Amino acid sequence: MPRSLPAGGAILTAAMFCGTAAFADVSARDVWEDMQVYMERTGYQLEAGSEEMTGDTLTLRDVSAVFALGDFESDGDVDSEARIDFSPLILRENGDGSVGVFLPERYMITIEGIGDDGELAITTALRRTDLTITASGDPDETVYDIAAGELSMALEDLKFNGQAIEEDANFNLRVGFSGYEGRYTMSGDDVIRVRGSGQAEAVGVAIRMDVPGIDDKLDFIIENKGMSFTSHLILPEGFDPEDMAQNLANGFASEGEYTMGDTGFALSVDTKGDRLDTTGTFGNIAFAFAMDKNRLSYSDLATDMSLAVSIPDTPMPKITVTAAEYGSDLLIPLSKSGTPQDFALGLNLTGLSLEDDIWNLFDPAGVVPRDPATLTFDLSGKGNWLFDILAPDVWETPWPDETLPGELHELSLNDMRLSVAGAELTGTGRFTFDNDDLETFDGAPRPEGAVSFSLTGAGDLLNKLVEGSLLPPDMAMGAHMMMGLFFAPGAGEDELTTTLEVNAEGHVIANGQRVR
Repeated sequence: MPRSLPAGGAILTAAMFCGTAAFADVSARDVWEDMQVYMERTGYQLEAGSEEMTGDTLTLRDVSAVFALGDFESDGDVDSEARIDFSPLILRENGDGSVGVFLPERYMITIEGIGDDGELAITTALRRTDLTITASGDPDETVYDIAAGELSMALEDLKFNGQAIEEDANFNLRVGFSGYEGRYTMSGDDVIRVRGSGQAEAVGVAIRMDVPGIDDKLDFIIENKGMSFTSHLILPEGFDPEDMAQNLANGFASEGEYTMGDTGFALSVDTKGDRLDTTGTFGNIAFAFAMDKNRLSYSDLATDMSLAVSIPDTPMPKITVTAAEYGSDLLIPLSKSGTPQDFALGLNLTGLSLEDDIWNLFDPAGVVPRDPATLTFDLSGKGNWLFDILAPDVWETPWPDETLPGELHELSLNDMRLSVAGAELTGTGRFTFDNDDLETFDGAPRPEGAVSFSLTGAGDLLNKLVEGSLLPPDMAMGAHMMMGLFFAPGAGEDELTTTLEVNAEGHVIANGQRVR
């Protein structure tokens, strides 16, 4: 499976701050040596072609940081690596116990892959303006203060088998930060801890792909105003980018929280002349993650969303969807365990609305209620893996027949709500599972428990669909009959309830009637 650390944005992060990932000391040479230790701990090999110490300044030339991305399977094995080249790197002792780190204004990041069909090389240039980096403190706990007017990465060159891709090809990538300020505190020896926080006035990404001979064309841009973050990274000794399961067992851990202000994006895709344009805006975006040997957790939240989709050269109108809030939560165990571990999954989509122009296409009389829709659910439970899911190549080995990769012990529906067009479905319930009984339910652990649902407004909605000629009367009658089979009348008007139960004998019971 792919490695976890320096893929995607992590390569940019390493390139931006590879000159800062060190422990300050009174000696510039000590700083350079510690930089190498830290970079090697994260899987990079940091080297310099020459070193020159003049007075209080250490100048390093032909500096490179190389990360072997390893073998990936396509039609054959592909060897690839990421390489950051920058020169000169200057470390200057300030005479007050701090060290200044000076990077070139422009340096190169190259990703190369060699496979059966040939060699592909992608080179990007990282540029910075008004960058200042100061390391202070002591060897036990060093603080790095970073400020930059602008940090940007853009595609510089694209070659196949040493030859540039056609000159009239238009393939560009650009990532940029402006008004960046950050502080990183690093401590430790055998185990390195890095705590960071920072903010940027704006962040943007732009991608364009228009290559002769390729039918698909792509334009994408996203920008946001105001980004901030906090992070904490623990790097144990002997870190191996190829074996994340072992790293976690040794104590590797990472967590962070990110927030973004007003965000907008535009996406245009053209496939063989068929074009799709999408634009969107968000009020605020926040997400958080944490990873250690016990679990992986992730959550996100976006507010005041608007999404517009149009298909030019067709009579189809622009489809605009808005939502007040979207959020999700995920918690899963990561390591092999003989005891149950917590897991969870949640979704919150509220205030989902369509513009009247779309409603009017199928309901011009406005018979169906156009109330904003809501979908929420909250699942939690306990389970455990029977193997380390992040171990190298673990998913490439077929799992033995008639066995499961893990055990499910408990599953709770803490809350569920679906509200649309005046109807609402809610539910809660809990099940336990017997992993010693894999026969009653054909290879799955036998559940025991119950889940209850309440449905309101469904009858009125069916009637309105018939009234608006959106549903044939016979289909509405069939739906009424199906609800009568699985639901019972509730206490309120147009309310139906049902309870689905699985007992200790494996019987499935709906509203007191056995259905299995």
